[in-house]
Amino acid sequence: MLNNSLKCDDHWFKRDHIKQDLKRKSLQSAINKVTANSFSFMFSIASTMVLARLLTPKDFGLLAMVTAVTEFARSFRELGLGTLTVQREEINHAQVSTLFWINVSIGILIMLLLITISPLLVWFYSERRLLNICIVLSSIFFISGLTVQHRALLERQMKFGSLGVITIISYLGGFCVAIYLALHGYGVWTLVASEVLSALLFALGTWLFCRWLPGPPQKKTDMKASLQFGSDVSLFEIIQYFSRNIDRMLIGRFYGANSLGLYAKGFQLAMMPIEQIRMVFWDIGFSPLSTLQSDADRFRSFYSRFTSIMSFIYMPIVVFLVIKSESVILLLLGANWKSAAPILRIIALGGFFRPVVATFQLIMVSCGRTRRYVKWGMINSLIMIISFALGILWGPIGIAYAFAIASFISLLGAFLYCLKDTPVSAPLIFQNIKIPFLASWGAGLVVVLLPANIYPTGILLQIITLVFLLFLSYAGILLCIPKGRQQFLEFWSYGKELFVKA
Repeated sequence: MLNNSLKCDDHWFKRDHIKQDLKRKSLQSAINKVTANSFSFMFSIASTMVLARLLTPKDFGLLAMVTAVTEFARSFRELGLGTLTVQREEINHAQVSTLFWINVSIGILIMLLLITISPLLVWFYSERRLLNICIVLSSIFFISGLTVQHRALLERQMKFGSLGVITIISYLGGFCVAIYLALHGYGVWTLVASEVLSALLFALGTWLFCRWLPGPPQKKTDMKASLQFGSDVSLFEIIQYFSRNIDRMLIGRFYGANSLGLYAKGFQLAMMPIEQIRMVFWDIGFSPLSTLQSDADRFRSFYSRFTSIMSFIYMPIVVFLVIKSESVILLLLGANWKSAAPILRIIALGGFFRPVVATFQLIMVSCGRTRRYVKWGMINSLIMIISFALGILWGPIGIAYAFAIASFISLLGAFLYCLKDTPVSAPLIFQNIKIPFLASWGAGLVVVLLPANIYPTGILLQIITLVFLLFLSYAGILLCIPKGRQQFLEFWSYGKELFVKA
């Protein structure tokens, strides 16, 4: 019986079939991932629009005070072992079973640790309500520990359609509960309950779609190299935590929950599309690039197309956030949040190249250069921390400018450091991103120069008109540039090929 079970599970570990027709599999994965993330993005936007009107900035600030700590704990949650399962060219049932139990143990330890330190959080912020919030949110880490390897196996097999369904259901469940609780006056507990329920639904979904059952941990399994890889990835996340969260900790400590709520919402809206696209392309690119890590020519070819498509999609979106930040705030959050508009604009500008830099990190991990990955994390975090320490003197706006300046400094450092001893070079990346870059900012300039009286009244109609004009200008500029026209037609052919074969 056990042998039969192992044979049934074996297909979760082999992926020779992925190399066959890799282009189409990647395109299909991209369609599935983008569709799922689009729905998730719409739920997030809808949730933001509703909850911003039902809750106060202080409610969001209270949650941000706790998540500054839980984000640090999140760095330890996987210990890089989910990434390892996707990256390894060869892996087996015994190894993944051992990794599963390691992840569960880590989840339990983090949960207990957060419960233990919750009184310190109350002391640091002088806010008693944080105690119970931290204790309840700690349960997410135990739940997540049960899902790491199942999610990784789905990613290893590029089953992003299944992962998409799971993600949509978990977001929808959390969204519905949040609206119900907010309408009944539960305040910050609205946000807490939504987070916990979404994690629980995601865990149930991964086990339903990935019917792999872990065996007992194997002491004789050689895990030294695996744990080294995982610890490097986890160490990178731990280091990055400080650069991602010290801004919120400083604002919360010196300027209070209200200022932190405004900053957190401005930051969230600016980074939401950037992070969505970054995560989509990381997920759909990681398994194929890991599969091709021993074939430099195919690796380069895949990465080149991958980066071109990513830049083509995300750059005009970020330009829109930069030039029309106040309109976005008024539509999504309302007039009470108008002070967050400058923060949104500055953060969006600073995050403009973030998806591109993320592909450098993707290259290092998929090629097994995790030591360099960790060192880069240290360099990047040091730049961010120094910038935030100076920026806090000017409050939330100073922190936003510090983020933008540090992001551009890190971009230059990434080109100089991250690509060494990899199949990809800086000139190749410039070649892939220059056309979308020029076209997106050119389209933004066209929209800014258009007279204000051509826009309809009403913020929603104005946003729709602005988006239409921006993308019309963007497509027009692309088609006027020979290489841009070639790129546009190539992307069109990808979609046509995909649907014809489907």
